[in-house]
Amino acid sequence: MPIGDLNFRWLAQQFSLEGRTAVVTGGARGLGRGIAEGLSTAGARVIVTTRTMPPSECRSDAIEYLEAKLDDPRDLDVVVRGLVLKAPEIQILINNVGATWVAPLAEYDEMSFLDVIRTNVLVGFGLARRLVPSLRASGSLLNPSRIVNVGSVAGIRPQGADNFAYTASKAAVHMLTRQLALELATSSITVNAIAPGPIEVGIAARSVEAQGAAAVISTVPMQRLGRAGDVAAAAVFLASPAASYITGVVLPVDGGISAS
Repeated sequence: MPIGDLNFRWLAQQFSLEGRTAVVTGGARGLGRGIAEGLSTAGARVIVTTRTMPPSECRSDAIEYLEAKLDDPRDLDVVVRGLVLKAPEIQILINNVGATWVAPLAEYDEMSFLDVIRTNVLVGFGLARRLVPSLRASGSLLNPSRIVNVGSVAGIRPQGADNFAYTASKAAVHMLTRQLALELATSSITVNAIAPGPIEVGIAARSVEAQGAAAVISTVPMQRLGRAGDVAAAAVFLASPAASYITGVVLPVDGGISAS
């Protein structure tokens, strides 16, 4: 499209997810719920996986739910079968489900470390690998299917104390994102990551509470905590036609922490 042909209607279409189906892991609460609601608002059909079904009064009528355990990669074949039954064509995978474990170094046992790596890295990799055929079939050269991994600023710069496995796992998520992006670049699939900083919901909120909001905010150049909407907007962008020529990027949503 020539530059002179740009108009507001075209621009709005670049951020629309109408006709797209998105899967958000761990999307029933916290940061995942914000991402799921953002994708739905942009027009996508959204299916979220959740360990336990939320009470009916806590569910969104615009979001579909699939009860699924995602802390063990051996369960992934069952989960993927359930997803494909719900939606034979999937264009967007948001790997959001995550875990953390905080303890002093002397008490940080290897099995707890491995549990965090399994949930934060292996589950996302396993889902992506299994869903590549569906994503590839549903994507095109000009509007690829999308994998968006939720990393963390903690994978760029260590954040907080006694958080060994989480920081290591999120750094791994970032590098896995780049590796998958190169592997799938000719498959009509883009792979990117979001690296949230201190956020008011989810795992990050527990860290903020433990350290104290004032102390955490003092480390953020923009001097505020992030909101779920800040991360949801980044997810919508990376899933939208506007980002169809972007792959292998780790996008910090951290108020400037990674730049300081």
